[in-house]
Amino acid sequence: MKTQAFSMTAQAAGRARVVLGAALFAVAIAAFSAAGARTAAAQPMECTGPFRQCAIDVGAKCTREPDGKQLMTYYDSPGNVMIFERCVGEVFEKAGKPNPYKPAPQKPTSGQ
Repeated sequence: MKTQAFSMTAQAAGRARVVLGAALFAVAIAAFSAAGARTAAAQPMECTGPFRQCAIDVGAKCTREPDGKQLMTYYDSPGNVMIFERCVGEVFEKAGKPNPYKPAPQKPTSGQ
């Protein structure tokens, strides 16, 4: 009898593992589906705004998120990051803003 009771307990535990595994799998599928739905919801569009030329320079593709934000995506081909950062920095400087890609100027120390 004890062997049979143990067998039933092991069988019940096996079922619980299957149910738990299926539940975790369903949660994972839902998470990936939500991420995929968000990506799929982004609408392809022409790149616009002050960084339009930067996007063109690196062959970026632009999409618009449901919340209205524009996303630029480009391949990390050799030189693309440097080209994009240089272009974005120039846009900032032309607008009278500090270039986010240049180090802040060093202030002389009081002892010099």
